[in-house]
Amino acid sequence: MEVEEKLPEYTSVRGEARRSRSSLRSLPFGDFGTEALHQCAIGLSTLLEEFTTEVSRPQTEIIDLLGQLKILLGVSHELNTGAFNQNQGQTSDPTQDQLWEAVNIISQRCCNDTIGPLHDNLEGFKTLHSHDLVPRQFLLPREEIQLCQDALHALKYQTAAFSVLQNAIHLGILKKNLDSEDNLKVAFDVVATISHLVSRLIPELKQAPQFYPTRHEEGINDMLTALQIALSVAQAISINKHWRIPRSANRLFTGRREELEAIAQAFSGSSSNQRRFVIQGMPGSGKSDLALKYAEEHAMYYWGIFWIDASTRANAKESYAEISKLGGVEPVEQAAKHWLSHLHASYPWLLIIDNADDSDVTLEGLFPPSVPGFAQGCILVTTRNPENIDYGTTGSLQLGEMNSTEANELLLRAADVQKPWTSNPIELAKSICRHLHYLPLALLHAGRAIRDGLCELASYIKFFDSQASRIRSLRYKRRDRSTLRSQRRSSEDEKHMSIFGSYEILYESLEGAATRDDTGIFQDALQLLQIFSYMHFQNIRLDVLVHAAVCPIMEEKARDEKKKEKEEILERIGLVAQPPWTVRIQNLVLSIRRHRLFSLSPTLPDALKNPDELDAPQLQEFVKIRLQTALKVLVDRGLINRGESRDATTRDKLRYHMHPIVHKWIQERPQLSVAEGALSCQVATTVLSRAVRLVGKDTEGETAMRHDMKPHIDQVLHYAGVNRQQFQENRRRKRRYFWSMRFRASDPLEMNPARAEEHGRFSRVYMECGAFLEAERLLQPVLGYLIARLGHDYEITHQVKEALAQVLWSQTRWNDAFKLFREVYESRKKTLGPKHPLTVEITNRLGSAVLSQGRITEALQLHEDAKASLIEIHGDQHEEVLKTIGLIGRCYFYRCDWERSVELHRVASEGLRRLWEEDPTDESAELAVLSSEQDFAMGLIRITKDNYNDALEIMRGVMERTIEILGKESPWTLVAKANYGRILSKCDRFEEADGLMRQTLDIAERNHGKDHLAVLGGKAWYGQVLLEHRDLDKAEFYLRQAAVKEKYRKAAADDGEHPDRIMAVWLLAECLTKQGRVKEALELYEELKSNIPLIGGKGLGQKHKIARVLPRIIKDLEGGKTPSRELLKL
Repeated sequence: MEVEEKLPEYTSVRGEARRSRSSLRSLPFGDFGTEALHQCAIGLSTLLEEFTTEVSRPQTEIIDLLGQLKILLGVSHELNTGAFNQNQGQTSDPTQDQLWEAVNIISQRCCNDTIGPLHDNLEGFKTLHSHDLVPRQFLLPREEIQLCQDALHALKYQTAAFSVLQNAIHLGILKKNLDSEDNLKVAFDVVATISHLVSRLIPELKQAPQFYPTRHEEGINDMLTALQIALSVAQAISINKHWRIPRSANRLFTGRREELEAIAQAFSGSSSNQRRFVIQGMPGSGKSDLALKYAEEHAMYYWGIFWIDASTRANAKESYAEISKLGGVEPVEQAAKHWLSHLHASYPWLLIIDNADDSDVTLEGLFPPSVPGFAQGCILVTTRNPENIDYGTTGSLQLGEMNSTEANELLLRAADVQKPWTSNPIELAKSICRHLHYLPLALLHAGRAIRDGLCELASYIKFFDSQASRIRSLRYKRRDRSTLRSQRRSSEDEKHMSIFGSYEILYESLEGAATRDDTGIFQDALQLLQIFSYMHFQNIRLDVLVHAAVCPIMEEKARDEKKKEKEEILERIGLVAQPPWTVRIQNLVLSIRRHRLFSLSPTLPDALKNPDELDAPQLQEFVKIRLQTALKVLVDRGLINRGESRDATTRDKLRYHMHPIVHKWIQERPQLSVAEGALSCQVATTVLSRAVRLVGKDTEGETAMRHDMKPHIDQVLHYAGVNRQQFQENRRRKRRYFWSMRFRASDPLEMNPARAEEHGRFSRVYMECGAFLEAERLLQPVLGYLIARLGHDYEITHQVKEALAQVLWSQTRWNDAFKLFREVYESRKKTLGPKHPLTVEITNRLGSAVLSQGRITEALQLHEDAKASLIEIHGDQHEEVLKTIGLIGRCYFYRCDWERSVELHRVASEGLRRLWEEDPTDESAELAVLSSEQDFAMGLIRITKDNYNDALEIMRGVMERTIEILGKESPWTLVAKANYGRILSKCDRFEEADGLMRQTLDIAERNHGKDHLAVLGGKAWYGQVLLEHRDLDKAEFYLRQAAVKEKYRKAAADDGEHPDRIMAVWLLAECLTKQGRVKEALELYEELKSNIPLIGGKGLGQKHKIARVLPRIIKDLEGGKTPSRELLKL
């Protein structure tokens, strides 16, 4: 009894074991069990220390137990502090309450079932044997030692469970402010810690030997429940912000747990280096789905998950352009890579580089650089190419066939065989899996065929073998004349026969259904599948198909409205255009050809035709429903897959995809003739071209849709080229096919009206995607064809010339662009008259081109002429009139007439802003306002210092709004930032100006190249700022780069010098003068004296302000005198 009276009341918390969450808020301090836990741990530690002080060599078990108790005391102290804060909270948080309830239950388990019984036993043992104790020789017997070992095991698991719960509680607090980069970094570490501990503890607990004296299973279950609660909290607070993945993993994904664990292990923990893991395997082995499954299961550990289509280098470039939009940087590959490489270290990211199979695509060139101090991402590569395995820095795996158990399960699930599976279907499935070499894609096809009743499990192998034999036979009959090529194809067929044969069963079932179907649904599905095979296999958008049906109607309506508006304008100004007789005759002939009686209908899928002549809204709804019905047939049969994106920007768009090897097979089926393939390719081309409008205002999302069309356009143009090569080869063999007469052209090798129209529409997509070389390659033959057929004076020729000029201008080939603008101007002036709206439009464009070459007087005259005509057409407050006033202001700016320039820009900017405020949703109008205000601000700083603050305020507004509209790295944004930096410099805020302009120049060089004319201009501006603040060595460095003559050859007039280079040389000469390098400065001034007359050509440079002051500067320097600031100031 005396012993019992001395025992502490360890059972005092037993009755509190399972309080409801709603009552926790009212508990007094300590009633989460943490106070009792702390006291229990102190009591046992004190007792064990007595055993260690009374012996010379303490037993190892006691030392280990004391160490574990110290760890528990540290955790319990933290929990005790958290319990106090939880009790002080004013608002209830159900998640936190649930975590604290778990803490309470585990605390009582620890006190009542682990620490309490051991303490009682040791205290009792010590009391009973106190008279036997021999100082420094006493040892615990085996029974008590075993109790200590059991308690040690229990305390390790309980302490780990407390640690997990403590992290989950901390995470719940952090979730309230994840916008902070520091908090996000901590949250990521906490999530990773919880996930790591739980993944280790749960399997161990399930296999752990009994360490609770009583109610062992209940104690284990309490800990498992607590761990699951903590894990659910971690999973609910995912740090994933960006999910840029085109589709989900296949919903029937089965097994591959070892492979998923290998990837997870390779990317676990943190690293100071970029980590890459390569999945290599044969087609159909499930590489892409494995990568997608890993991304889905581990999304919460990554701030961003991104995807690159590496099937071609061009597609990879486009994928990076899409990623760049998320970072608000310029949509180019280098900008996206730079953004990923310079993310804060708390932003872990995963990049999936998919289908990196082509040996021509260098995998290393697709990796973002690894930059120390920033986020080191994880890169997951899927490839067929074994040579790419070496790129795996943290590991790789060769994905082969599935194991038999998983393969059986996948097949039976795909076949929709109901569980429980008996021995008969399992044995039949084993035979099929073995026959199809355990390839997931082939098994999915087989399952679909069985599910749809095309065959049964028992008859599938026979069915498959007949298809494989038929494929071999047809391939032999249609073998290529080239023995080597024929052997290669036969080898590929055999290698992938399990995929091809299983897919062919599904394909032929669709063909059979199409012949028996009266509704047309299966015929629609078959036609769609055939044209999809000539588009890119990823990201096939439903709205592209719908637009292909309705855009021609919308375009015709917009064209009629535009024609009516033009006629009203001409009537208002009393102008009747009288083009030459040749043009009138050509117009008549073309209008006759366009009449439905004489023109051929485009080759389209039945689902996109409009036989009932519905209007655009009605047709759109009808076509959408019909397409969705047909696409559902294809998805249900497993012939294509529907992509479901978690990304908010694409979630509402229906997108479809095909497996690459299947996509290729449909084109190369031995049953498919060259004629049929060419026809399908042409239909796909027609569909894509009709989805691109050239007339009318875009509907919502139309620009983004066109951007997604580029990979598909790349594909159809590639296949069209292959077909033309085949046609040439057949022509040499004197073969003729009916398909050469099926299209509008009689000869597929030559340009024709249909192809010219397709190329013209596709060029718009390439221009919007920044693929200017591709756009030029399309437009050049179109222009040649139009000139040959219609001549230079026809309006469609003018339009193509203008489009090509814009493409060349974007490549800074200003000379070539200028020539085309000039040709259009002269032709319209001759055929339409100088006051015709189209002539006035090209007059302003030509004026801007002329000004860029330094022909200030000519540019000014052109803009003045355009202004007078526009006022007559629209009145003096029209948007186009105000824009033209701004262009005139630029001419005076180049002439260094600052006061006149500023006044004109003031009128233009105020008028444009007033018009924009009437419709503030028009972004293009707002950009025109911002451009005009920028010109106004840059003119203000040229007049007097009193204007500096006003100019700074205007320019800051322009810069900030431009960033909001166009992004932080668009070319116009970079110009605005640079100009803001120049004004900062004028306001004596040099450090800010220097940092901003240096950063802006780095971005421009990275995105556009160091020799781009705009980059050279930026270097001259930066050099000028450095010169003003006497950082002369640095200024010289940048000005010398901007003054290299060869870099301006494509932009300068044939008989002139480019004005931007003249300005760079002028500043460089001033820099050398300030450095005391008079001889070098004189050489540059003499060069200027020779070149100034060439600005703009025709000797017009003599009127430039520099030409008037140069003789005096040279005279001063030759006389040993420093030129005055007034002479050097422009």
